Amino acid sequence: MLARGALPVAGLEELRCDEDEDDLEQAFQRACSAAQAAGMQKIHERLYVLDLGVVDRVLKFPRAAIPPTGTAWDPDDLDGGAAWLAQARIYQERIDRKEFPSRAALAEHLGMSRVRITHIMTLLRLDERLQEEVLAGVFGHLPDRRLRRIARLGGRAAQRRALEEHAATAKDAVGADEKARTRRRTGRQKVRLRLVAYFNPQMCVDQRALAVNHLRSVEDFVGDLNRQLASGSGRDPEIVRMEVANKLASLFLLSIYKVRLEPIAGEPTDGSHFQVVLDFDEEAWRQRRRYDGFVLLVAHPELPHSAAEIVRLYRDKDAVEKDFQTIKSVLELRPVYHYTDPKVRAHVSLCMLALLLERTLEDRLRRSSEPMTAPACFEELAGAHLNLLRAGTDDEPTYCLTDPTQAQRAVLRRLRMTHLIDEKEVAARIHPRRPR
Repeated sequence: MLARGALPVAGLEELRCDEDEDDLEQAFQRACSAAQAAGMQKIHERLYVLDLGVVDRVLKFPRAAIPPTGTAWDPDDLDGGAAWLAQARIYQERIDRKEFPSRAALAEHLGMSRVRITHIMTLLRLDERLQEEVLAGVFGHLPDRRLRRIARLGGRAAQRRALEEHAATAKDAVGADEKARTRRRTGRQKVRLRLVAYFNPQMCVDQRALAVNHLRSVEDFVGDLNRQLASGSGRDPEIVRMEVANKLASLFLLSIYKVRLEPIAGEPTDGSHFQVVLDFDEEAWRQRRRYDGFVLLVAHPELPHSAAEIVRLYRDKDAVEKDFQTIKSVLELRPVYHYTDPKVRAHVSLCMLALLLERTLEDRLRRSSEPMTAPACFEELAGAHLNLLRAGTDDEPTYCLTDPTQAQRAVLRRLRMTHLIDEKEVAARIHPRRPR
């Protein structure tokens, strides 16, 4: 949708990421510097925003099939010029009923050009009796352009001769027992759009690092395969080519590599001694990685919000969608193994409370001096436990806390929940149940 160079990708094209932590950290810093140099507004460490303004674009969209209204022929049941002839009859009927004052108004409503509407309506110049025969398939399959040329001929006799000559020389493109091909209707409409882009340097680094891992995976796969071939395994070349293609397809790299099978040097060339060679398309790879870390948002041109506000609105919506994903996967809302309404309600309520707890923790952590994610918080606090102790069967049970580490104390301070590691506070709030 964007013209080439509209996004500030300068300084990022040569950014390569390795698994080494130092390299990834350096790549992250270079990505941040490139975003700032491009004039993007920094919202926080992992979010840079750029307002691309309001632009004009011509959008293509699928047009819904218009059902016949009083005509005997449905365009979806026909093919080629016959389908467009049936469509022209529907268009003319709508104009005759004053749904549209002119063909120009009809073209605007349908998202089509006036020229295309004129081409379609030209088919109505065909004699009405011949129209019925064309729609009935008497003259076989007629391409749209061919039928238009015939319709422009003067007089029924000349039109019939041309149709009969076509039927005598052309093969029917749609067999009598075959279902007519479904035509793809598309419309075009010029619209004004508000474009806002945001850049996440961490996402850029992660995507590039994953891409590098994919390339290494392909290299290792081909290396192992060539070692097997060199050992004289006698593999079929087409099967080997298919294995490589499947590997590339699994990593979406079919357009990046060209696969060649070459004879092994010094071996007899009987077709059984060969090795796999991959030609890497550097330009295609550069284009593939060009917009790593970027997200383009399309909004209404009259939206009064700033670019930063639009990004926040979008990310808030994304957070809601991720909440549903978390409920369904991590919190395991589904499947439900309960069979009574009260138990199902209780299960759903617990899942929602768990999600609320996680989001509350994330909000507090985000506002602290050292932000961290909720999963990282849970992992850090996993070793902190509330233990129930009983010295003997006749002694009163009591609770005691696992001695927290410095890191755990720091996390609880950020959450403003240090009372959870206060022995006296816990003892005052929680009392062991007495055994019955």
